[in-house]
Amino acid sequence: MRDFHDAKVMAHTLREALKIKSVSLTHSESLELIARVLGFNDWNILSAKLQSEHQPRFNETSKLLSEAVPKQGPDDEGTAEKQQEISLDRTVLDRYAGFYLQLQINAVISVMRDSDRLFVQWNWQRKFPVYAKSEMEFVSKAGKIHIRFMASGTAPAPTLTWQGSGSDMRMERIDAAQASKAERMLADKIKNRSPNPGSEAALRRLIDGIAKGHPNFHEMSDFLSEATRKHLSRMRENHAELGAVQSVVFLGLNRNGADVYTVKHENGAAHWRIGLNPEGLIATAAATPGP
Repeated sequence: MRDFHDAKVMAHTLREALKIKSVSLTHSESLELIARVLGFNDWNILSAKLQSEHQPRFNETSKLLSEAVPKQGPDDEGTAEKQQEISLDRTVLDRYAGFYLQLQINAVISVMRDSDRLFVQWNWQRKFPVYAKSEMEFVSKAGKIHIRFMASGTAPAPTLTWQGSGSDMRMERIDAAQASKAERMLADKIKNRSPNPGSEAALRRLIDGIAKGHPNFHEMSDFLSEATRKHLSRMRENHAELGAVQSVVFLGLNRNGADVYTVKHENGAAHWRIGLNPEGLIATAAATPGP
């Protein structure tokens, strides 16, 4: 026996059955009728109920795109025992302290020494500790983020490699003036609330490509392309349920400077975060359930 989880299927069946009898219903009208039959005041209430139960699966599949970008903050802090760490001299830790830039996603992280431990911070997010596993390798508390510094002798480390969510990201050391300039540019961008040129068109092409099973990988960074190829079949199945895109509305920018859009589909909606790198490639993309 069908229940409210099958509401969309029931609405489609109703439309087809009435069509045979020359009774025409729009998609919205059929959804409203099914909602009332199932005991809900209207489709919005039923839709919210469906989304609340559907959200874990939606997040599981649509967030896969974001795996192309390593985690940018404390990872499950408090959910894992403290990592076993080795003790390093403060002079070694001081070689790693400083600012590092990832050009592909235009992101800056700060590495700081506090007493005998290193802390890492993305832009204005909360800093979190990393624990030394070897002289040049560090790991976060839950073990999901690994950082390896490339150093030689006593000179400051020129680069680091950040590994999170299965992707490696190389970051180059920059000085304090460069870091300050990058942060000011990001702050101005967020304040002006203006989308990155081309981001809406890139988002539409990305969604369309996923739905068709043939996204344009040449428009993506290596990180995003790798994650998309790996999980394309699951993402395609998930987004197919939403149906055709009806509208794309710009909402603003998040604190990392990515554009945030609400995308309304025939059978639902989603909030998208998309970031373009300086070359115009899609560097980050992720979706969450919309209203």
